Amino acid sequence: MKKYLLSALAIIILSSTLINASSKYQAKTIYSTDSTQIYFEYAGKGDLAIVFVHGWSCDVSFWEKQMEYFRKNYKVVAVDLAGHGYSGTQRKDYMMPAYGKDVEAVVNDQDLDKIILVGHSMGGAVIIEAAALLGDKVVGLVGADTFHDLTRKPTEEEQKLYFDPIKNDFENACPKFVASMFPESTDSLLVIDITNKMCDADYDVAISSMDNLFKYHEVSSLNSVDVPIVAINAGYYPTNIEANKKAVNSFDLKIMEGVGHFVMNEDPETFNKLLEETISQLNHQ
Repeated sequence: MKKYLLSALAIIILSSTLINASSKYQAKTIYSTDSTQIYFEYAGKGDLAIVFVHGWSCDVSFWEKQMEYFRKNYKVVAVDLAGHGYSGTQRKDYMMPAYGKDVEAVVNDQDLDKIILVGHSMGGAVIIEAAALLGDKVVGLVGADTFHDLTRKPTEEEQKLYFDPIKNDFENACPKFVASMFPESTDSLLVIDITNKMCDADYDVAISSMDNLFKYHEVSSLNSVDVPIVAINAGYYPTNIEANKKAVNSFDLKIMEGVGHFVMNEDPETFNKLLEETISQLNHQ
């Protein structure tokens, strides 16, 4: 029995080393509150940390251009939420509050005391949950093509329109769903790369995450969050800025034209410039 445990431990250590060696950044695996393994990458240093949280069926690689750019002046961290990337898949129900605890676990592991949370798409809901847990450590929230209307929940008809095809025929519906989020002008190789990554996701994780995202309503959790929120959104989708300003004490919007849902991947130069402005704005409020 002892020999078996030692062998298992050696495999775990070796696997962790291989994962770390493949990354451009320092990498680590820790445990969330439900003992699910959470993988994250980090680099840079500074009093202010920028924590990046990916969207549905994505992973830390979607923040590559931001990690490289912002590591020069800040501590940067990118998290693989449970069920994504290198993180564990043993969780049974992939809910937004549980994802928030994944981010909280990483922040606490790194002893980060002053942070800006940046979330893409579903990651917007996750950073709201994380902010409610992290309290005064959070300086502000930045959404990347999310927070389109903090007061509105999808109707049952909308949920059925998007969710049923994904649930019933993931292999065929996923590529169509992802492709619909890009304008025709987007680099076709980028569309293929993102589609392949997202549609290679674990089916059970993808379905559970999407189901829980549709059920999620930001307003209830925003009652526990009192920090400025900024959205860097594509003009491809409308953002109800007036509703958002009524929902929270401080909301600002920056629009990127000529891109679709993956604003940080489609035009990283413009996104990074806007995020840099936003970080400075939030850090001096």
